[in-house]
Amino acid sequence: MNPTKSLKLPTPKKEEMALKNSHRMDRIERELRELSSQFFIQSGKRLGESLLTVSRVSVSKDIRHAHIYVSLLGPDETSDEFDEIKELERELGFHLGRNLSTKYTPKVSIHLDSSIAETMELQNKINKVSKEQN
Repeated sequence: MNPTKSLKLPTPKKEEMALKNSHRMDRIERELRELSSQFFIQSGKRLGESLLTVSRVSVSKDIRHAHIYVSLLGPDETSDEFDEIKELERELGFHLGRNLSTKYTPKVSIHLDSSIAETMELQNKINKVSKEQN
C-alpha cells in the first residue's frame, strides 16, 4: 500500500442514514414525552377529576416543531380543561429549552388525543352487548 494514496472509506447508504436518523428521532421523541410528562406533573395544574396522559409526541425532521398529544380521562372531559392545558404551551416550551439537550428547542403545539377515550367507549359498548346476550 502506497502511503501517499488516501484510504477510501465506503460511504453510508441512504437506508443506513435513514435508519440512523430514525433512531435519533425516536430518542428525541421519547425524551420530549418524558420531559412533557414531568412538566405537567410539576406544573400543579388541577384538572378536576380528570387524568392527563401524554400519549405520544411527533417531531419534525428538522426538530423545529413538536406536536404533543395528550389524553384526558375522567368524568369531566370538557374543552375547558383542554384550553387550560393549551395555555401552558409557552411554559412547556421554556421547560423543554432548559432541559433538552439538542441544538434547537422545538416549537411546541399541544393536541387533544381522543384515541384512549374512544377505546374505553368502545370497550364499554362491547361489555354492554355481552351482558345483554347473557
